[in-house]
Amino acid sequence: MLVHDFLSASAARTPTSTALVCGKRRASYAEIDRKANQLARALVAAGVGRGQRVVIQERNSISAVIAIFGVLKAGAVAVPLHPATRARKLAIIVHDCAAVALIGGSAALRGAGSLFSGSATLRVVVSTLGDDDPAAQCADLTFERVFRAYDDSDVRVPLTDSDLAFLIYTSERSGDPKGVVCGHENVVAAADATAAQLEITARDIVINVVAFCFDYGLYQLLTAFRCGATLVIQDAFGQAAAILRAIERERVTGFPLVPPLLSVLLELDLHAFDLGSLRYIVSSAAPLPAGHSLALRHRLPHVKVYSMYGTAECGPALCLPPEKLQHRPGSVGIPVPGTEAWLESDDGTRPPAGVAGELVIRGANVMRGYWADAALSSRFFRPGPTPGEIQLHTGDLFCQDEQGMFHFVARAADTIASAAVNVAPREIEAIINELSAVRECAVVGVPDPVRGQAIKACLVRGDPALTDLQVLRHCRTQLESFNVPRFVEFVESLPKHPGGAIDRRGLTSARVAASTALPPRVLFPAGVKARRGF
Repeated sequence: MLVHDFLSASAARTPTSTALVCGKRRASYAEIDRKANQLARALVAAGVGRGQRVVIQERNSISAVIAIFGVLKAGAVAVPLHPATRARKLAIIVHDCAAVALIGGSAALRGAGSLFSGSATLRVVVSTLGDDDPAAQCADLTFERVFRAYDDSDVRVPLTDSDLAFLIYTSERSGDPKGVVCGHENVVAAADATAAQLEITARDIVINVVAFCFDYGLYQLLTAFRCGATLVIQDAFGQAAAILRAIERERVTGFPLVPPLLSVLLELDLHAFDLGSLRYIVSSAAPLPAGHSLALRHRLPHVKVYSMYGTAECGPALCLPPEKLQHRPGSVGIPVPGTEAWLESDDGTRPPAGVAGELVIRGANVMRGYWADAALSSRFFRPGPTPGEIQLHTGDLFCQDEQGMFHFVARAADTIASAAVNVAPREIEAIINELSAVRECAVVGVPDPVRGQAIKACLVRGDPALTDLQVLRHCRTQLESFNVPRFVEFVESLPKHPGGAIDRRGLTSARVAASTALPPRVLFPAGVKARRGF
């Protein structure tokens, strides 16, 4: 199966079923399929060929969905970008992946002229705006013209599941945008595993608040279309009340979210909304604090709560079954169906229970590497035990308990090198987040002339009466003495990536605020034994 077969098969089975809800606009599977076919024919006529890259810079919308599936039906590779991507970064990515086409709205079209003059490969721009929009005048095609001029019958470009489907650009590994190479086989496997884990069927109505340019948001679209479900596009990330009203209005059954959004939701009176239709809530993108997950289960006892871990490099990989939440609230569970996972120490051996190691993922959901970056690919994507197989060495640190459940310790990029020891900041955050007066917390390293880096906790207060001394007192009672942060700073908000995860680089580049200073400290996660290099 190919990724765009998700749409074609659902349109064939239930053509009149609602595929998308976006505000007051609704679209059936048949409508999306026809328009994706028309766009595919327009792209092929414009010279877009098999395996060539097409950048899509469009906000979450029906047009974005048509663009994604139209590109795939044309045999090309979809490169979804955030609508707020600046012209400079857009030019870097267009050059990096040698894109031949650009699809988007006003944000994308603003830089189209300079892109044409600066790119050796870009040859067609398609506007999602109306024909009469002034910004669309620089485009070669508009969606309106495509839908008037091209046949809407099914398009079949010869492809195999080894062909590429997406390049998902991420800056997490290197700080520079790198395209994760996603084959059709990989994406289908990841979508199937997600659908199986969450038990999604055609009866489900899933709301999505995460941009399609992020793997977490993209898989909400793909799993919904794989199963013939309805996807509600809610372009209101952070507006918690509006999201809850949409859940109430559309009788949503599935709610994927990220931890920062959950912290806001828990401050609302959830009983003021009719959330009886909800069947499941799933969190990914960042570890779900144990206190938040238990509070959510208490507030909505009829809802299954899933905590997942995944990356753009492998899609969803680990999931905590809802029935395990009460006893393992801080865990991200076990591998999703069709996936194998284990931990490795620095010497390649598998550490015992309670000892941290690097998470390794094996399965068809592991992607191919990073586009045009063999050196970075070789660090994270390594040969597996069978010929031609690729394993993902995530760089993320986990430990396993005696029951084999995985517990997140730290992302390798987040570790703080303090006094010759690597500190895992999320372990400190878990302790600080136990304070009910803390709304959000992030622990980062800041420059220190003696230690290299000092540990600093940045907090958003839910209660203005909370003091730094109270935070430090709580840390001292819950952690070894060398685990307590050296600095505490209260801030109005924490910088976020567009997908909702906290931007730690933004925090570490900020000015260190004067606060309560303590003796030099280093950290090993509570309950986790030290190992070489950790």
